[in-house]
Amino acid sequence: MKPPHFPAKAKRVIYLFQVGAPSQLDLYDPKPMLAKYDGQPIPADFVNLGKLSGGTQYYVPWMQATYFLAINKKAMQYLPSGADVNALTYDQLIAWGKNILDKTGKRMIGLPAGNNSLLHRLLQGYFYPSYTGGLVTTYKSADAETMWKAIKDLWQYTNPQSTTYAFMQDPLQSEEVWIGFDHAARLINVLKAKPNDFMAVPAPAGPKGRYFMTVLVGLGIPKTTPNQKGSDGEGREAGAAAGGARSEGRRLQQGDGRHVPAHRHQERGHQDGAGRAVRAASEGRDRRGREMLGSGRHLERSLSGEVALWPSGG
Repeated sequence: MKPPHFPAKAKRVIYLFQVGAPSQLDLYDPKPMLAKYDGQPIPADFVNLGKLSGGTQYYVPWMQATYFLAINKKAMQYLPSGADVNALTYDQLIAWGKNILDKTGKRMIGLPAGNNSLLHRLLQGYFYPSYTGGLVTTYKSADAETMWKAIKDLWQYTNPQSTTYAFMQDPLQSEEVWIGFDHAARLINVLKAKPNDFMAVPAPAGPKGRYFMTVLVGLGIPKTTPNQKGSDGEGREAGAAAGGARSEGRRLQQGDGRHVPAHRHQERGHQDGAGRAVRAASEGRDRRGREMLGSGRHLERSLSGEVALWPSGG
């Protein structure tokens, strides 16, 4: 053993092993928006969702997100005449894509249709209800056929690499596409990286209105938690009896009809309408949507006429 550089003088040592830093709450810099909504309760509709159609509060809402269009400002010069980017229709989105193709020769609309994408949720929460006026039971109808024709028209102006896109923020940032439709969590990076180059706008409307699906994340407290007393207050009342809660703090995403019902909101903006007039649609699963469109290849082959499309009946 090598001798130390300096002879030891200390007889005893108190060793402190400290990791981390002050908590995030202590370091959090409140924004003006926080003060604006200070004291407002969680919307009653969201609280009721945590009861899972029963009388027991299984979880409490924690945060909410949705899907929207992220637009590169370079595309704005090709916006159809008379169109309001904050109140687009699907027909105007198609016309927008056509204008871009005619002027640039490029298909600059992007859809998340690759592996691990959320295309099935876009179809079920946005396209279908905007054309059929409902969820699940309206999917097998003449209105649904009209929707598929519109998607086929849209595909003419959609980047063919869309069948490889899982997160639209990546092709938007590389400018493979100028217009992307996806979940907030899959667009946020490009909005943060280039806030002056992009804008976020509501999902388009169809013949039956502007529908949307909200993704609600909640917190539940299982019966088996080792610290039941620590959950006193609203959290305990909401989740202590939650035999159905999966695990402490686990996210419960709505939209597949199995855990938390899907929601829609007609004829109103959806980014700024979190928690307003949300209605439950208690039926429906997205399994068929995943089987049919999970990789995007079936969509591409369907739109090119290689295989037949069929309405998803739930």
